[in-house]
Amino acid sequence: MDLKNRLGTFFILIGFVLLVLFFASDYLRAPQGWYLLIGAASFGFGIFLVAGTDKPKESNERFRLMRKMFGNDKKEKKDDNKKDDF
Repeated sequence: MDLKNRLGTFFILIGFVLLVLFFASDYLRAPQGWYLLIGAASFGFGIFLVAGTDKPKESNERFRLMRKMFGNDKKEKKDDNKKDDF
């Protein structure tokens, strides 16, 4: 996990706790609006950070033996294109 993902998870957790505190205070008939505002903002910011992280795609090694057998390797096609450019 990178720092951006960890920070986003932290903000989601803090936002969730503050939202729970708001609903608990509302249940006790003494609602604290700051819990709602800060909790919703923190939760939204956390979602924004987590959704913005891109995980590197791993190469698909699923049919590598069949590709090698039939000569459909992507690496070989790139090399063939370079030879034909002259």
